[in-house]
Amino acid sequence: MAWPSSLGRGNGGPSWGRRPRPSWRTCPPDWRPAARILLHAWDTTVCASSPVETWHSVLRPHLAVHRTLSPGLLALLAVAYNHRVAERGVHVRTSPLQRSGIADAPADWLRALGYPPAAPLAGPVALHRRHRQRAA
Repeated sequence: MAWPSSLGRGNGGPSWGRRPRPSWRTCPPDWRPAARILLHAWDTTVCASSPVETWHSVLRPHLAVHRTLSPGLLALLAVAYNHRVAERGVHVRTSPLQRSGIADAPADWLRALGYPPAAPLAGPVALHRRHRQRAA
């Protein structure tokens, strides 16, 4: 669901609740130029709930088990999520970081954290005896 963020501002709409809409005129005089630019950007921005729903679907399994999420784990999850490359759809073969303008972002989130690249497997993966019997 998306709506222009200017809808409902100051009248109990989705962005401001019951609070009055902020005005650049109420800011200290030296803040007014920046406040005017910021409030104009807020008025012309489209809000969407789909990013929130996406993060909720990513976090929900963890929260169902652990009930909490530490700031460190949330940061680690954000790094992994922002480095993942889409396998299909409109953004195929690009990561959120690449779509935001960081063209040389590594696709492997562990490399972005400073870990060495994973060593390639030496040969075919040895199957467990049970799987070899099924494959034959």
